[in-house]
Amino acid sequence: MSQQGLTITRLGEPIDLANVLAADATEESVLGTTPVQVKDMSFIIGVINYVQLSIEIELKTDNVTNPAHCRVRHDGLGSDDLDLTTSSTSYVILSGTIDTSAFGAGRHTVEFLLDDGSGETATLRETWVYGDE
Repeated sequence: MSQQGLTITRLGEPIDLANVLAADATEESVLGTTPVQVKDMSFIIGVINYVQLSIEIELKTDNVTNPAHCRVRHDGLGSDDLDLTTSSTSYVILSGTIDTSAFGAGRHTVEFLLDDGSGETATLRETWVYGDE
């Protein structure tokens, strides 16, 4: 089932807002090598059965020696669906996808955890979650 909605441009690409499940521009930072949850976003699979989630974030570190990590998990499970990393001290845009074919109907949550490989500071800013049919 496809929905037509308002289309905006983000990073030069058109985005149908009907596919945006969650977005957040709050800046969050973590100091250290232990992953700490800094954001979570909920969405519902029901009438539209999304086959995958597209995750897009802005991430940076304050130490180029070891990368900052943004680990993406779902529904409180302990394993990483994605591990997006950068060694840049300026924000970079990173993206990945998560297969949702086995999620089933109902409410689901995507969690974002930060850590830095060198024990320095990892910082997350823009966070977008899109549903792909």
